[in-house]
Amino acid sequence: MDKRKYVTETGAIETHEYDPTTGDMHVKKTYDVQEVLDDNLRARNDAPEFGRYNGGKTGLVHAARVSQDDISRLNMLGYNLLSHDPDEAKRALLYLQSEEKYHLRLPGKPFAKKKLIWQ
Repeated sequence: MDKRKYVTETGAIETHEYDPTTGDMHVKKTYDVQEVLDDNLRARNDAPEFGRYNGGKTGLVHAARVSQDDISRLNMLGYNLLSHDPDEAKRALLYLQSEEKYHLRLPGKPFAKKKLIWQ
């Protein structure tokens, strides 16, 4: 069994194991995103009680911060945050909001399930 370790540009460690008898290649990736999660928690705790979803002149709010390695992990789970399809990207954001709240930088639910239509 041939085993090699690589360090990626994001600091993750990839271990490649090749089994010549079966021809299988196993890749294990480990990474530490504690710094990003701590920063998200700090921002979530510092968010004001009122007006936290007000984006000012642009209307944009920094709602979540997700590391590149977590984006790859979510993609393998079937949630593509970087999809060109708006419905797929929204599905991924709603998954983050419901299942992995530690990526959010705001308390509450910044991502709406339905699009509001103004009349």
